[in-house]
Amino acid sequence: MIHEKAHHGFEDTSTGEDVLEGLRRGRGERRAYRRARTLVVSKIVIGDGLADCVVRNLSIRGAQVRVLGAVELPPAFGLLMACKGLMFDATVVWRNGDKLGLTFRGRRDLHADIDATETPGTAT
Repeated sequence: MIHEKAHHGFEDTSTGEDVLEGLRRGRGERRAYRRARTLVVSKIVIGDGLADCVVRNLSIRGAQVRVLGAVELPPAFGLLMACKGLMFDATVVWRNGDKLGLTFRGRRDLHADIDATETPGTAT
């Protein structure tokens, strides 16, 4: 959801689940899942290393990303969309220059992981 801030700016308050729920197939579409255009700065997670990328479009099953800089990537890695609280297990399906087509094998809602580790009455 997009909410207008008091200073006339806009703030995205949607959760990761809101984003993915909005990608279910719409009326008249031939694809099983819609692709949504996005411009979300994200991270590719390779072991202990990170690489910058931008998610250009997103569906429940995959994404198109643009890798920032010359990065050698393995065929499978993590895609971290921290602003949405999501981590995907991704596999490269195609590559054309700095653009990658990814398919998702799994995903984690990082907000749920944080909530599950919090216990009442304990301080961190």
